[in-house]
Amino acid sequence: MDRNDVNHKRAKAFYESVIEKEILVTSIPVLVEAWLLIEARLGAFAANRLWQSILEGLFEILECDHESLKMAFAIEKKYEKAGFGIVDATCFALCEKT
Repeated sequence: MDRNDVNHKRAKAFYESVIEKEILVTSIPVLVEAWLLIEARLGAFAANRLWQSILEGLFEILECDHESLKMAFAIEKKYEKAGFGIVDATCFALCEKT
């Protein structure tokens, strides 16, 4: 979303290479983190563009249920020194479940 980001061209090229060919999958924790980052850097209008794309079905949303949160907490504790945090740990848990 940020044309000034150093990785923008690579991210755009990746997106264009997979859109309509692959299913894009994410989770609510990742979307919230992305929305907050975009809102802080580019403003609410840009962040709400992400929100709109979610509503339009751009991503398949993986459910982060109680079991996933328990798995994520166990991962966080196992790799505590890595400092993953809740978003990264839930991603790892969801990957293990799918």
